[in-house]
Amino acid sequence: MTPFEIADAFRACLVTAFEEDEGAPAEICHRPGGEAPLSFGLSQDECCSGLAWVRIAGIDPVQDPLGFEEPGASPCDVFRKRVTLELGVARCNPFGTAAKGPDCGAWTELALRMDLDASAMRRAVCCFSQLPNVGPGEQIPGVRGGAWEPLEASGLCAGGIMTVAVWMECSEC
Repeated sequence: MTPFEIADAFRACLVTAFEEDEGAPAEICHRPGGEAPLSFGLSQDECCSGLAWVRIAGIDPVQDPLGFEEPGASPCDVFRKRVTLELGVARCNPFGTAAKGPDCGAWTELALRMDLDASAMRRAVCCFSQLPNVGPGEQIPGVRGGAWEPLEASGLCAGGIMTVAVWMECSEC
């Protein structure tokens, strides 16, 4: 599998994780680049309609740590790659009125929604690890879900991200 194929399998698992959820994000897609841009179009605000994404956050070579210190070690002595993915979900912050901001109930509802989204991300990690030909011992020797972290909640969007590390064989090495 290529890093993009891994990311796409995670995207499909994120779709599956939200299948039974009435509050599923309107879009679940790829977001390439250094960070996931959140679009505010003239007729659509992705945060308010709900956006989930998968982004390749990095690809690192995995070398034998003991052999790396050897004087004759080659940078081509890579036997695996670690692909770090970012799973994310963005939601709309609650709105208040001209007289006052959102009440505690609106903020509580958003916090509950973010918790449900974090659960969906964890289910996506489990889904991926159970796919045929990707479990340990197959094409993917390891998958580790990382911590869920909230997005900066200032402005229009709130939500969270989770990193996932996937170790894969290095076919081009």
